Amino acid sequence: MKFLSLLYSALILLSACTSNSTKKASAQLTPVRLGAMSSMDYLPFVVAQKQGIYPSLGLEVNIVKFFSANDRDAAFQSGNVDGTVIDYTGAALQQAGGIGLGIAMKNDGYFYLIAGQKSRIDTISQLTHRNITVSRNTVIEYATDQILAQAGILPEDVNKPEINKIPIRLEMVQNGQIDATILIEDVGIPENLAESVAIPQYTLATIPFPKDIKRTVDWLKAKNLVPDTYTGDTLVVAGYTDL
Repeated sequence: MKFLSLLYSALILLSACTSNSTKKASAQLTPVRLGAMSSMDYLPFVVAQKQGIYPSLGLEVNIVKFFSANDRDAAFQSGNVDGTVIDYTGAALQQAGGIGLGIAMKNDGYFYLIAGQKSRIDTISQLTHRNITVSRNTVIEYATDQILAQAGILPEDVNKPEINKIPIRLEMVQNGQIDATILIEDVGIPENLAESVAIPQYTLATIPFPKDIKRTVDWLKAKNLVPDTYTGDTLVVAGYTDL
């Protein structure tokens, strides 16, 4: 199985009512449910949990894992999780749809474009007229379109069947049912290479770059997924600064 890596900044999304972490920890821990998919971008939160950092801040953080971006977003919208590690496309779509939210910080992670051995795909240019499965209107489709654009391939020049569940997409690639797909890093890596996976060079906590937000909003507008009047200017939580 061949794979190409794509660096992509994910982010943590917290509802506006989240309490300031600088407040003195109280005797009773405040429970916080954090939704996340199995990817490197949420690893720092797991490390913080294991090292007992959250209790020192007066928080009891429970990480809830999802295998579908749609399931994760639905859990956030319904209040089943208080915050979530999410991508810019998902955050912008929800805010444009009237969900009160804000980006607190960006994270570091990778996505992989993988192609099955039976597909005989060795370069991105060979993706023309092939089947690349996506989860529609998510960062997976966004990343797919960005990679295609780098190779001069228009989105309409490939077939993009929709499969939301990550394990199913991986299985279909392995079985030769589809030619390629984009997966989050620890899912898109063959098991025999797992021990050689490089951990991302995590950066200090910071807010997203405006150009990345704009690129995402432009893509959403081109697909008529958000109103032309939506700018994303308030997507980053007011008052948060680089730590």
